[in-house]
Amino acid sequence: MITHGLFVLNKKNLIIKRIMAFQLTVLMMIMLVIPAYAVFSREDYYAMGIAALEEMTVEQVQQAIDAFEKAGNAGEAKNYKQYAQSLLEIFLLDEGGEPDLELTIYRFSMLEGKQSFVESLSENYLPSCGGLIMYIEARQLETAGEYAEAWHCYAETEEVLDSIDRQISLTKKAYEQGKAAYDNGDYKQAADALKGLNWKDSGELYEKAMSIIAPTPAPTPKPMQTPVPKPALTPRPTARPTPAPTQAPAPEIGETVIFGRYPQTVGGRDSTAIEWIVLDTSGDKVLLISRYGLDAKQYNNSNKSITWENCTLRTWLNSTFLDKAFTREEQASVQTTWIDNSRRQNSPESSADGGNDTYDRVFLLSCAEAEKYFSCDEDRICAPTDYAENHGAGTSDKYKGVEMACWWWLRSPGLYQYNTAYINYFGACHYYVGSLTSGCVRPALWVDAEAISW
Repeated sequence: MITHGLFVLNKKNLIIKRIMAFQLTVLMMIMLVIPAYAVFSREDYYAMGIAALEEMTVEQVQQAIDAFEKAGNAGEAKNYKQYAQSLLEIFLLDEGGEPDLELTIYRFSMLEGKQSFVESLSENYLPSCGGLIMYIEARQLETAGEYAEAWHCYAETEEVLDSIDRQISLTKKAYEQGKAAYDNGDYKQAADALKGLNWKDSGELYEKAMSIIAPTPAPTPKPMQTPVPKPALTPRPTARPTPAPTQAPAPEIGETVIFGRYPQTVGGRDSTAIEWIVLDTSGDKVLLISRYGLDAKQYNNSNKSITWENCTLRTWLNSTFLDKAFTREEQASVQTTWIDNSRRQNSPESSADGGNDTYDRVFLLSCAEAEKYFSCDEDRICAPTDYAENHGAGTSDKYKGVEMACWWWLRSPGLYQYNTAYINYFGACHYYVGSLTSGCVRPALWVDAEAISW
């Protein structure tokens, strides 16, 4: 009797839901046919567009796009239209289409920087742009056969679309990949794959893998505040002249200094002096970070698990950027610095491997260093140059006195190996952006104090 009652109740709910969906469809058809000046205002179309998005079907999303088109400048209609168009690209994955996923990720990244729109999505209980980006990356990983990474990626999507069902369906495959890695002696990969799976003996295997990894001592890093290079790598020139006794003292931490030149206008035909913020000093050396986001670049030019050592952004900074921003004389003042890429440099939430330590002349800050050298989130907020914005830097509206704040790359991995950490528009460290997204670049370097102007 109870079972029969539940069946009847569920059937009634299903009927009611179908009636409501039919009514919504009819109303949308009426609204899209009757001219706005006759019956409906732009605000009416705006409200109906949001209501249609709640259904999350191809037909309703298309109707939402049409409604937002008629809504004009009402509310966040323009942003919602772009959001809905991007959703249709995702739906193409299940319809045999060929969506431009990288462009879709870029669009969602841009929308994520519009705070009022982000708040509107939350108020209307619609999937966040960050969650949808993670969903796309999870689908790409699943298609590539990286089931363990896809499983963890679906876990970070905030339960958007069918992410829960897909995550559940991949559990067995993720376990098999993790167990295979364990059997092959790749305990780090096994631990990353098996963490949180809760399938068969995944917990036991995870603990065993971690017990093997944990005792391995990491090399003791040299403190970042004393980044004097090894003599074998950067021997001091024997002919360096002794500074005159009247040499000005080194700038203080927090001061703004000038060093090098880089395009900063929209057209990029200028060569404007670069402003830097002094983060640290050590003897006659100073650690600098650019005051503004100087350019917009992908962390890596292919979508795969990557570390700072092998990413294309590191190569660009230490070749193209170095040559373009500094003269030969200035380059001689830029120090080769030992870079700590151990897990202690990650965000506390991340257990991803940062890769091997490196020796770089130009680098990005890690999560730990961004926390160390800036006293609060507000101090980490950064504006892009016009040149960087024109190259695709993700920007937000004015925030705490900063016009068009940008998010900027860190060198640390994100929550998992296939993500990269970054500082968001509000100055906080986040860790779920894919490496193909174009983010602002704030180069950092150690340089001879005598080479800079302040």
